[in-house]
Amino acid sequence: MFPMILFPVLVYGLLLLWFTFKLKTAQPSASICVKEDLPFVSVIVAARNEEHSLPALIDALRNQTYPGRSFEVIIVNDRSTDGTALYLEEVSRAFPQLKILTVTETPEGWAPKKWALNSAVSATSGELILQTDADCRPCSDWISGMVSGFSDHETGFLSAPAPLTTHRTFLDHLFEMESLAQDALSAGGLEAGIVLSCTGRNMAFRREVFDAISGYSGFEHIL
Repeated sequence: MFPMILFPVLVYGLLLLWFTFKLKTAQPSASICVKEDLPFVSVIVAARNEEHSLPALIDALRNQTYPGRSFEVIIVNDRSTDGTALYLEEVSRAFPQLKILTVTETPEGWAPKKWALNSAVSATSGELILQTDADCRPCSDWISGMVSGFSDHETGFLSAPAPLTTHRTFLDHLFEMESLAQDALSAGGLEAGIVLSCTGRNMAFRREVFDAISGYSGFEHIL
């Protein structure tokens, strides 16, 4: 008799093969190109007690290949009790694209980070909204690459990988491999028309789509 324990293993293995096939047959992403009519982009970040993480993020955003006149960065200081507010105030003097919002309390019925992000979206001027976290390090072509994914106007939402890449110990490499595996499974699922998950630290969406679905309405309380 076929051992019952092997059935889920078989199903899981077949799913992995299917997702792998979908990844191999996926169409390549649109190439990054420079045009005069580039869309204006808003990068949003919710930061709570990120005094030590923000400098590397700010450096990465200041060194983007996307034209500085075509994007803004909105960072929400979400109830921080460290030096986050002071750092943001200081760096804003040399980073004209940076806008700072301050959240002092979360309204009842809202998850704290959702409220911070919702506040950021409300303050955006961009056609496209890119979302990342305070402890992330976007590569220099990040904005350009994400924008290229919206070359088809029918695209309303973009999910992208965000591997853990601290590279300090052997365990860090294992964490990176595990996060890449999750991203690969998510990508394979999306190619198959199955939405499994995506990471909130590397995603983008059209502002008009966010408004059309009433933003976080209905699940604003979910952490």
